[in-house]
Amino acid sequence: MTMLNRKLARELYRSQGLLLAITSIIAVGVTCYVTMQSAYHNLSAAKERYYRQCQREHYTATSVCDHWPYPTRTSLDRGTSTRGVVSIGAEL
Repeated sequence: MTMLNRKLARELYRSQGLLLAITSIIAVGVTCYVTMQSAYHNLSAAKERYYRQCQREHYTATSVCDHWPYPTRTSLDRGTSTRGVVSIGAEL
């Protein structure tokens, strides 16, 4: 073993803690990146399924699912009454 190889081995042995810390930080960063990508993909898929189920366009104020219990803007424009649409069950 040459002198430089022994010096390299000695330096690596002395900086084991630093190497472990750097490796841990990189591992946590990769884990966070993969987790955020997975969450983004799952939320995008859920949004697509929701709008496909409702058969409406994305991001419009008047596009609401058919099972939405509140009046839409189009029903208000036609002069439909909104009385009694919102009801909250509560015991007094």
